[in-house]
Amino acid sequence: MTKPIQNRVKELRKQAGLTQQELADQLGVIRKTISNWERGTNRISPEHTESLARFFQVSVGYLLGVSSDRKASSDLGHYVAYRLKGER
Repeated sequence: MTKPIQNRVKELRKQAGLTQQELADQLGVIRKTISNWERGTNRISPEHTESLARFFQVSVGYLLGVSSDRKASSDLGHYVAYRLKGER
């Protein structure tokens, strides 16, 4: 079973030994943004999804919870589908 994106973000952040503030600093956002993402309060933009995947070196599909494969590979299909979903 896959996990929702907010669970993945928190899981990856904790595995990396980062606080919400440290992750926020790396991504150029405020700590509250990370908190809101992890609680599922705010939707993560496609651009930030890509940044998170790149930062944690995981696939966008893994981050989105549609794949159990952590490998950061060419998963353009998941990214495009996520962008299109966000534009509706």
